[in-house]
Amino acid sequence: RGRTAHRARPAVNLADLTPRQQDVVGAHDHSILVTGGAGTGKTTVALWAARAELERPGKEKKRALFLTFSRTAVEQISSRSRSVVSAVEDRIEVSTFHSFAYRLVRQFGYLTGATGRDPSVQSASEMKLLGRARERLVYDDLAPLARTIMEDPRVAALLAERWCLVVCDEFQDTGDGQWAILEWLSRNS
Repeated sequence: RGRTAHRARPAVNLADLTPRQQDVVGAHDHSILVTGGAGTGKTTVALWAARAELERPGKEKKRALFLTFSRTAVEQISSRSRSVVSAVEDRIEVSTFHSFAYRLVRQFGYLTGATGRDPSVQSASEMKLLGRARERLVYDDLAPLARTIMEDPRVAALLAERWCLVVCDEFQDTGDGQWAILEWLSRNS
């Protein structure tokens, strides 16, 4: 009660994609921009591209990373992925930019000297009510701080080996911080 039922999307086979969509899936270009209106299959194409990349010889230990801007988008990508990427599902990471940045800050911030031992984030409403807590991060700190941490040679070496493909969902929403992360990740994927 109180929840909206969502219909399961039918499984999509590679043969169901249009010739242009199949071209994107098989592309070997360093960067590809896929445009289209809502419901035109951009996410499905990106998932097929991830599967194709992860199934290429020599990529057995690599992962694909999908970055987006909302938890709802993460849920949608994750639910759609099951019918497309089941063979490589455990090697696909889907995350919001903030969550990805916070993960890097928590895992590597202290080790690189960028943060204290257990950094926490102050919510916007808490900051508005109580003022900024000097010892805590705010959401606007996360992307620039993560980007700084990514430059540490030890962290850079680990991250460079992790992802062979990075997909940015809703690219038009990227700000400077997200773009800096994508730019760095694209050096090796």
